[in-house]
Amino acid sequence: MNGLYAELLWVGLLATLAGPLVPGVVAYIMSLNRTPVLAGAAFTLGAALVAVLFSVVAILILSTTTTSGKGQYIIYTVLGLVFLGFGLKAWASRPPEGEDPVSLPDTF
Repeated sequence: MNGLYAELLWVGLLATLAGPLVPGVVAYIMSLNRTPVLAGAAFTLGAALVAVLFSVVAILILSTTTTSGKGQYIIYTVLGLVFLGFGLKAWASRPPEGEDPVSLPDTF
């Protein structure tokens, strides 16, 4: 189990090193919005909520599993089901055949 914590720490360190690039990109994208302050606040709140929920779920899964290594497979299964749900939702909400998809705003 300590090896998993060390691996998570390594991934967290790499994410922290790549982190300074994200605010610049997000600030540029948010500045193109009609209400950039509201969009920035909503994005920040959403990102924080996702990080907290993922951390809580990961800690709960890791704390309930033993050292047999089943926690990793549970996390992969849960994440797979979440992304499968997102994919099915996107597939179901696609535009009907012959209709153009939504175009980008004029600000791009």
